[in-house]
Amino acid sequence: MMRKRIQSSTKNRRLIISASEIAEFSYCSHAWYLKKQGYKPQSPSLEIGKKAHKNLGDTLDNIHCMRHKSKRHVTYGIFFLVTAVILILIGVLL
Repeated sequence: MMRKRIQSSTKNRRLIISASEIAEFSYCSHAWYLKKQGYKPQSPSLEIGKKAHKNLGDTLDNIHCMRHKSKRHVTYGIFFLVTAVILILIGVLL
């Protein structure tokens, strides 16, 4: 059985509103409207905020990377400790 492909027009696509758009609209309907019209806000505060968020994101990425590395180092340490104990036991038993 073949399915017919439904092509939606540009008009129909505009009727779909995401949850984030509803949140934007409820926060500031004017800003939501301007964004829908293609307006890109420009202000020094906006640029400062974008840089701050990027820096925060980079910091969080670094923390995640360091945590991953530290877990790996702990695993290596446990492996070498167990290996050393096994070698000591073999040496004592021989």
